[in-house]
Amino acid sequence: MKKCNFEFFYSNDMSKHYFTIKGTTLIRCSEDAVGHIFLPQGITKIDNEAFRFCKSITSIVIPMGVIEIGERAFMGCYSLTAIDIPAGVTEISKMTFAFCSSLTSITLPEGITRIGNYAFKDCDSLCSIIIPNSVTIIGDEAFSFCQSLTSIAIPRNVFEIGDRTFEYCTSLLSVSIPNSARIIGCDIFWRCTALKSVIEV
Repeated sequence: MKKCNFEFFYSNDMSKHYFTIKGTTLIRCSEDAVGHIFLPQGITKIDNEAFRFCKSITSIVIPMGVIEIGERAFMGCYSLTAIDIPAGVTEISKMTFAFCSSLTSITLPEGITRIGNYAFKDCDSLCSIIIPNSVTIIGDEAFSFCQSLTSIAIPRNVFEIGDRTFEYCTSLLSVSIPNSARIIGCDIFWRCTALKSVIEV
């Protein structure tokens, strides 16, 4: 009988980081994982909440071949400062990086079409993010409470921006919004007390 569940340890520094994998889906990483880790080759999906509250991971390299990252996958990874997202991922799901309070910057690869609700909520060290031109939808409160974010350029293909997208981004100085945005939610700049310019492009 073929076994589809297996467990193993994998790390670049020989310390043991515990993963549970089913088929090609990484189901869970143990909360005691520490430091800089590489995810194993061969996985195609990171499941919902797989790294939720792994508080001591500082950086993660996701291999090429991963095409799906689940909801809340990295929520509450308080020490996470850097992560590489491979081409092939098409969506940043709901609350994927919420409460990653040490994350300072992130580049999203071309091919991502949607940034989900609360995706980067309370990433209060996030000071820069590059949104690719492939993005068409930015969800509710996607960047709310990102209190270190100073500027953001929304690409031309975005046609929907959700409610309170930048709520309490208290350091945000400037935003460019494309005239392609046909659906703009309520209070997208609520309590953005430093905001000086919103430019339509």
